[in-house]
Amino acid sequence: MLKRETTMSTYLGSGVAIPHGVYENKEHILQTGISVLQLPQGVEWDEGGESVYLVIGIAASSDEHVGVLASLAEAVEDENILSEMIHTTDPEVILKYLSREPEA
Repeated sequence: MLKRETTMSTYLGSGVAIPHGVYENKEHILQTGISVLQLPQGVEWDEGGESVYLVIGIAASSDEHVGVLASLAEAVEDENILSEMIHTTDPEVILKYLSREPEA
């Protein structure tokens, strides 16, 4: 993940970053995993001065993460959902939005 950040920022926009590894390290991933870090006060993500409030780290051994990325894209597009994810104190709220099926 750190190597990826040196080549390009994983800041997605709207206060969200999605750090992930590089393709060359894919064989080191034993199983797909996602980690969510909620930062209600925000942190500066990179030298661009952007604040990040939600960090979703992804390690994928195959394309299993694609559904999560699609759900995340929909959540980020909706300001109300994104605000709810950033400010909730209930982890189930975040899980609900990241695991739902994307709308067609």
